[in-house]
Amino acid sequence: MTREGLSGFECFQQRITEDKKAELEDSRQRALKENSESNGRIRAFLKALGRATKSLPGAKYPQVASTSQAKRKNPTVPIGPKIAPTRAQKQEVDPPAAVPVRRLRDTRRTCSQSS
Repeated sequence: MTREGLSGFECFQQRITEDKKAELEDSRQRALKENSESNGRIRAFLKALGRATKSLPGAKYPQVASTSQAKRKNPTVPIGPKIAPTRAQKQEVDPPAAVPVRRLRDTRRTCSQSS
């Protein structure tokens, strides 16, 4: 549409619309530029972080999640149906030694009384 065939008000409205479209496009371009700049900074940061973590001890060999099953060794002697399995083959572990509570209380008293 040309402005020649429009009234003054319509021409004014069209100019406002064009200005708003141009402003919107500028805003969009600026947002894209800022977004790409921030993405570039994030990428650079992550690369630097990756280099820093590689320089840490043990970073070359990432540790696998340690579970008790991963630490268990397979029995060296095959378990036959007629042979009683050993404790190692049963994967039994001795329970922690029990410490009587009374002994702990007595120890605390003697320590506090000697001070």
